[in-house]
Amino acid sequence: MDILVFKINKINYGCNLDEIDRVLEMADIQEINPCPDYILGLLNLSGDLIPVVDMAGILNYSRDVPPPPINAKEDLLSPYKHNTRLLIMTLSAQQFDFLTSDLRLALVMDGFQRIENIADETIQDVKLTANESSENSLLNELSINNNQAIQLINLKQVLRAEQIHQLI
Repeated sequence: MDILVFKINKINYGCNLDEIDRVLEMADIQEINPCPDYILGLLNLSGDLIPVVDMAGILNYSRDVPPPPINAKEDLLSPYKHNTRLLIMTLSAQQFDFLTSDLRLALVMDGFQRIENIADETIQDVKLTANESSENSLLNELSINNNQAIQLINLKQVLRAEQIHQLI
């Protein structure tokens, strides 16, 4: 399986490339208010406005930063590192019975490291709490390869149903 590896708060995370539509360099985000803390705003992607979700916020890391710069002059003052990327993904309407169509999201991913192929035998199931089922968990697998642990993110679970209701 090919994964995109990134680092947030000194922890390696990875997500399956098959769950990602596109990877973009950081772009201008249109701020919206009021919105939940984990929503940074909207991205204009070829005329479609899609919500921008902060992966650091979803993973319970704080981020006290403004949106990315609007022009090159502001780039020097940007709180986002140059290895920050936007992952464009689609949540299927089939997964959530209240959605009338697929929902596209842009995920802000800090600390892009690399794309890596991991062997199935390096992947272990992780159960974080006694009541959590692995298929409904955001963080449900761990890959240990070359003495390095990568926590695998289930992008299909990046937002809970009540969070998606807040977006639509």
